Amino acid sequence: KKIKKMILSSADGLDISVRTIGVGVFSAAIMARDLFNAKNFNNYAVIRFTSSNIVEVLYVDDGLLMLYTKLKISKNKVLSMQAIGDRKLESYIISIVERMANNKYRSSKIEKIFIYESNSRGKFVNNLIERKSSNLVFLDLFDFNQNNENSTISIRKKMENLSFADLGQIFGGVNV
Repeated sequence: KKIKKMILSSADGLDISVRTIGVGVFSAAIMARDLFNAKNFNNYAVIRFTSSNIVEVLYVDDGLLMLYTKLKISKNKVLSMQAIGDRKLESYIISIVERMANNKYRSSKIEKIFIYESNSRGKFVNNLIERKSSNLVFLDLFDFNQNNENSTISIRKKMENLSFADLGQIFGGVNV
C-alpha cells in the first residue's frame, strides 16, 4: 500500500494518471488475459511458484475472479496459508497443486492453467515443462509457440523467461 501511494503521488506531480497497478500474480493474470488470450476461456487459473515451497493461485470463472489462495508445499502435501473466495474451489486447487508437487499432474477440469515462477528455480515447474500437458500454458513472453513440438527454447531458458510474467501489467490492453 505504501509503494502504491508513493507511485500515485509521483504520478500526480507529473500530470499523468495511473489507471491500474498490478503486482505479482495479479499482474501475470493481466498478461495471461491479454497476451495469452485467457479471456477466451470459460475458466482458467494462474499459478505462481514464488519460492521452492510457496504457491499463489488465482482462479477465474466466466471472467470473474473466484479465488485467490496462497499455499505452502511441505513434504509433497499442500496446505492453505491464505484464501479469499470460494473455499470449495480452494480444495480443488489444492488437489491440483498436490498432483503437480508429486509429479503426477495430467490434466484437470480447468480449461487452461497459466504457470510461471518468479524467484525460485524449483523442480516443480521444470517437471511440468517436461510433461507438456495440453492444458498447461507457461507464461513465457518470448515463446508464443510453446505448444509447438519444434520449439527450440531449452527448459533452462524457458525457466529464466518465466520470471518476466510478474511484469504482465505493462501488457494490459496491448494488441499483439
